[in-house]
Amino acid sequence: MNVNCVKRNKTWRLLHVLVSVLIAAVFLTGCSTLRVDSARNLGDAGQQTADTIAENVFISDATCQQAIDVQTLIFYHDVGEEPPGDLEKKFEELNSRYKAIHEELKARRLVFTQLSETYRAFSELTDNESAAETEAAIRKLGEAVNKYAEAAGKEAVLSGSAQRSLGTLGKLAVVELKKKKIKQASALIRERISAFAKLLKDPLVKEQLLGFQADLAAIKKDGVLTLWETGILDPSPMLDQIGADIGLRAAPDAALVARQNKNLSYGLTKIIASRFENKMALIKESYETSISAMEELIHEHEALEKDGPLNLTRLINIAARQQHVTKSLAPDTNKEAAK
Repeated sequence: MNVNCVKRNKTWRLLHVLVSVLIAAVFLTGCSTLRVDSARNLGDAGQQTADTIAENVFISDATCQQAIDVQTLIFYHDVGEEPPGDLEKKFEELNSRYKAIHEELKARRLVFTQLSETYRAFSELTDNESAAETEAAIRKLGEAVNKYAEAAGKEAVLSGSAQRSLGTLGKLAVVELKKKKIKQASALIRERISAFAKLLKDPLVKEQLLGFQADLAAIKKDGVLTLWETGILDPSPMLDQIGADIGLRAAPDAALVARQNKNLSYGLTKIIASRFENKMALIKESYETSISAMEELIHEHEALEKDGPLNLTRLINIAARQQHVTKSLAPDTNKEAAK
């Protein structure tokens, strides 16, 4: 074989290697872009979901507070300024239970608020300098989950060693590929969501929360019916809602007419009771929906970490349903403001 032939062979081999490297580089760049885009989309969807659930928790807490307020009115209406000791003790126990549930709801909302902040930082991982911010957000999320465990009467679910493992994130941001940094952050977020979801699914925690909220709903229903029967509450806003879609509103003397008509008064009483039952069903649904959202987020993080495709449709649908539940639970003040 002559010298020129040898040179041509070497040249072709070199070109083959260079082409192979270029193809691999293009392929890897495409994968990295895909992963960054997927992480950004997951971060945006996760932030929206967390914000929606946090708002829902706030409204649930306000609903509980309203029930306690109604109970206070009815309690003193029935027993006067100096209630018997046994009744007063029972009333104080109810208030004590509410305070415990209030602390749980406050801690739960803090988790979702911090989860929203964590996803905001996670979606910005396309910037290498954002690693420290993401690490801080994940650390605060872990602290919020542990505080929730305490409020729910459980031990901390994330150990100190798990929190300290966050130090690897900053190192990866400096010396590893961008996609490895995203995978590491995803795993850390998933671990904290999993710990939180496990607490929410605990049968004792669930029964304690939903059981007490059901008791409060029953208390508020009985209290509102009593206030309605005594003439303190005006049914006009409810009647406005009934006629709103066809352009009607309650007459000025609607409350008086309703109380003087026995059958009409009974019908309004049944509507009030039915609305409370629907609200309790919505509170239970919102709790279950938040668990479904956590499970779906875990699933999407696992797919991201395995270089698999993401399907955020279900998560978006869950968030939309939670928004509907939140809107249904929220007091409707628009009509009053428009008057």
